[in-house]
Amino acid sequence: MKYFITILLCCFIVISVSAQVPQKISYQGLLTTSSDTPVQDGSYELQFGIYNLPIGGDLKHEESQSGVSVEKGTFSVILHPPSGIFSESLYVQITITDGPGISHSVTLLPRSELTTAPYAFRSDTALYALNLVCAGTASGMFGTDIMSASPKISIVITHTAFQSLEANQVVATACAYVPTGGSPPYMPLRVAARPVVISGTLRVELWFDQNECTTYDGKTGQFAYILTRITNN
Repeated sequence: MKYFITILLCCFIVISVSAQVPQKISYQGLLTTSSDTPVQDGSYELQFGIYNLPIGGDLKHEESQSGVSVEKGTFSVILHPPSGIFSESLYVQITITDGPGISHSVTLLPRSELTTAPYAFRSDTALYALNLVCAGTASGMFGTDIMSASPKISIVITHTAFQSLEANQVVATACAYVPTGGSPPYMPLRVAARPVVISGTLRVELWFDQNECTTYDGKTGQFAYILTRITNN
């Protein structure tokens, strides 16, 4: 059986500017079969290779992670590449080496390009460091859960580590897609994330494009978000 990888439209980047803290990339994706259905739920072993070209090229970093939880095809991992590789375009290649229904290693192609976010956080004189505090996924139907007149969905953040944080202490990032049922199987959506505090509860609001809300009326969108806490360096 063939397997495919769909990156959830962006790679969330959390790179510390402190020399004492390892640099990290929070990476989320969706694993599907050749019939566009999510792979089986379970624990997988994934190998990640970062290259400088979409095909061929030089291997800049490689690491394997076991026990990666996959639910409804989605997964989230933290990668630890060295800081010196972010001087050029980079592409991630994933190989499934073990998991439910996996009898031999399967390399998922094409490679996905990293966003430019790593470069934005590479600074020796930055005033702030970003620490990962929360990541999650959600879904909603356009025209029902998300109305074009006010195209947003509000997600309550319940993690005890940052329930008391103010909105200005948090940076929110998100990405979204909608299944098409055809080719390509997924279409990216424009989305903006905004942290807010309502009645003392931290939430992340995901705002969508009104035209896309109309275009995909009646379809269910899939969303991924990440929150980072800003701390003084």
